[in-house]
Amino acid sequence: MSNSTSFAKHHAVVGTNTHASFHVYPQRRPIVFKREDMQLLTLMKQSIHDNLNPFLGMSFNEKDEMVLLWKFCSRGTVQDIIYNKDMVLDAKFHGAFVRDITLVS
Repeated sequence: MSNSTSFAKHHAVVGTNTHASFHVYPQRRPIVFKREDMQLLTLMKQSIHDNLNPFLGMSFNEKDEMVLLWKFCSRGTVQDIIYNKDMVLDAKFHGAFVRDITLVS
């Protein structure tokens, strides 16, 4: 589960002023993407929605690690809200929260 400490550890500035959060995964062998995989990654990068955290990209085949970059969300994640035992959410908020998450434009 993420928290403010893990955000600080996994935060970077990309370009001039794009704040990103990243996660590093071990890479045991070289990665070669098929055409379909590249199309999916392109769709992920082009996806724009109020309820989606934009995918910025990835770095792979460098060293023994793969890094995924997402735009930094200063308000935290859905996971932070759902699993935070200190945060008390009433039924009205739950309904609005579910509606906002599932909103399709």
